[in-house]
Amino acid sequence: MLKMKGKVISNVRRIQKGLTTKSISMLTVSWWAVKLINIMAYLTFVTALVLLVAIQCTSVNACGRRKRRNDGTPYYLGEMSLPDAKKGKRKRDIIWPWTLTHSMIRFRGNVFEWGINKTYYMNRSPSSSQIWWHRGAKGHSKCLLSDVKSWTKAYGRSNTYHILANNCHMFVNRLAKYLNTNCGR
Repeated sequence: MLKMKGKVISNVRRIQKGLTTKSISMLTVSWWAVKLINIMAYLTFVTALVLLVAIQCTSVNACGRRKRRNDGTPYYLGEMSLPDAKKGKRKRDIIWPWTLTHSMIRFRGNVFEWGINKTYYMNRSPSSSQIWWHRGAKGHSKCLLSDVKSWTKAYGRSNTYHILANNCHMFVNRLAKYLNTNCGR
């Protein structure tokens, strides 16, 4: 019985060695196959994403193409440097809410801005050398000047200024969103 047990053990060891070598080669092939499938899936995903963005840009007119003049009056984003702010800003479509500048919108020749103590201004000269205007129109709107003035006054009455939670940059972003609605027209 002891002799038979030794042969069985040696046969099991031989089988294990053979399977281990085959298993390693199979695992290597499997690993490369999985890697290739992952790369193909990633490339398919990226291609689908690019196509989706391209379709959305052309159908919604949302990717930087200028609107025609009959779509409304253009409005522009502007910034004014604070005494300690750096110069050399880049073009942006949305003002970052915690920028060290003061933001405003120019629409129909008027400058709309909002600040501390619920104050709003609509009489600053748009040609002031202190204002840096972003290149190109942020958008176009069919709003009347009276609509925007009323909205700005109401914003000042119903909102409390807070340097982090509700500042001039957030006012500008909200006013731009309001202008995009064409004031219900």
